[in-house]
Amino acid sequence: MFSNEDLEVHPGPAFAFNGRVHANGNLYVSGTTTFLSQVSTANELVVDVLRNGNTHAEAMNVKVNWPTAPITVPLTIGSVANGPNVSGANPGSRGYWPGSPDGTFNSTWNTKSVAAAQTGVANQFGGQVLTRSTGGAPLLLPMQLEGNMTREIIKRILPTDTPILNQSRYHSKSEIRILIDDRR
Repeated sequence: MFSNEDLEVHPGPAFAFNGRVHANGNLYVSGTTTFLSQVSTANELVVDVLRNGNTHAEAMNVKVNWPTAPITVPLTIGSVANGPNVSGANPGSRGYWPGSPDGTFNSTWNTKSVAAAQTGVANQFGGQVLTRSTGGAPLLLPMQLEGNMTREIIKRILPTDTPILNQSRYHSKSEIRILIDDRR
């Protein structure tokens, strides 16, 4: 699952994700949720409040499992406590999320979350849960690395396109092209 902005996982009944999960914004997790593969966010992992600032109504039961080994690690803390907007953070820096719930950085996250995973030992993920402070980065299309907007992917190829933009456009991937001329 991928989100280019904040992603909130708040299932009703128990829910499991088989594949990777990534958010280019913040990742809010609650409820009875199991992750069976790597979880990453380009910003913060929030587990104690919802995106709207409300606290959880039910007891949290979030787990991270590794399908290649019989390891289950409970997720009880996030990279921030109470929200990703940290007082005093500057625009563009970690903790600057106006409009999001206010919180503080979790002081143990950077060392504990990357420690070797052990079944039943909470919040030690061995690199399977990444945030901005532990190596999580935004996922971008090659054309975005050149500063192009994602909407460029559906436009026709132009003579001024860079090679990367040219190869990114759907127009270059089609086998049959139907062009409609509505000037008549």
